[in-house]
Amino acid sequence: MPDTNGLWYLLVVNANTGINGEISVALPHASATDVAGNPHAAASGPAVTIDTQAPTLTITSNKTVVGAGQTATITFSFANDDPVGFEWLNQQGDINLANGTLSNLSGSGRTYTATFTPSAGVANSLATLSVNAGSYTDAVGNPGVAAASPVLRVDT
Repeated sequence: MPDTNGLWYLLVVNANTGINGEISVALPHASATDVAGNPHAAASGPAVTIDTQAPTLTITSNKTVVGAGQTATITFSFANDDPVGFEWLNQQGDINLANGTLSNLSGSGRTYTATFTPSAGVANSLATLSVNAGSYTDAVGNPGVAAASPVLRVDT
């Protein structure tokens, strides 16, 4: 903001990681002086949004055991922000998967669901579903946090 002489002052803010909100600056009258000792008039700047908070993800299942001929609904719930770049198509994308397949990924915003079908011939083992850190971001580019699998036993 310029003072009455047209001089500008620069305020640099270094935000800590994990911050999501607004910051504004207000200088009360006479809180600063120029080189001649003249007090600065009161001034305020516009609010600025700061977002350094990584988006997080939780993976859940509506079942804990899936047998032959059964399926489970897997829910991907994102906190903080809508994900950017989260995808799954033809068994490829951001989801790591073992002992089954995923289909019908749908949703928007912060909630997505998919259908888990267990692999045939798997005896009393765990299915694993996970998403790697950084495989998705939020709208401002903060990399997403990794998410681990829910407990999902497969016995086909």
